[in-house]
Amino acid sequence: MKSCKNVSITHDGWTSCNTESYIYVTAHFITNQWELVNAVLQTKKVEGSHTGENIANALKEVKENWSLPDIIAVTDNAANEKKAFQILNWIRFGCYGHRINLVVKNALSVSKEISHVIAKGRKLVTFFHQSTSANDSLMAKQKLLLQEEFVGHKLIMDVPTRWNSTVAMLRRPLKQTPAILALATDSSETLSKTALATVKGYVFQTWGNCNCNR
Repeated sequence: MKSCKNVSITHDGWTSCNTESYIYVTAHFITNQWELVNAVLQTKKVEGSHTGENIANALKEVKENWSLPDIIAVTDNAANEKKAFQILNWIRFGCYGHRINLVVKNALSVSKEISHVIAKGRKLVTFFHQSTSANDSLMAKQKLLLQEEFVGHKLIMDVPTRWNSTVAMLRRPLKQTPAILALATDSSETLSKTALATVKGYVFQTWGNCNCNR
């Protein structure tokens, strides 16, 4: 990096499963042999919240520690990221992928029908994630009704920062429809009456309020 006149960085802040805050800084540069290099400069625990001031101080420390030349940065479009780079007076570009995610999320929220299906889908996934007996029963139905390639697939939850994960979340129940419907209409005592009522509520309200052939 010392031989580079300019270095690009990407920066993000995130929270671990133990609710600890971290910042992550990666440098991107081209060597004299025209090879693109990506190097993690820092993954650091941060005390306090991810304010613009805290982010600015952390980035300034990275620049000094690594003796970086002029920096051009790419970050998400959060207000604290924008403020940090205003404080530093560094060149910053908003992440294009993040912009697309914001556009798609806004589009998904416009239709009440779509919002309803997504909300019910999340509740259905949450239920199976929280109930081991329900998940085991679903796995058993899969073995009876689905092709081998779809057996053992658990329902998946979407991630707010990735719009395509919402697509994946909704596709999974559609592929698992025979197993889920069989479980919802199971009159045996595989599930408790409360659990069975919960599955029925999520499944039939969701399927009944959308045209799955669209």
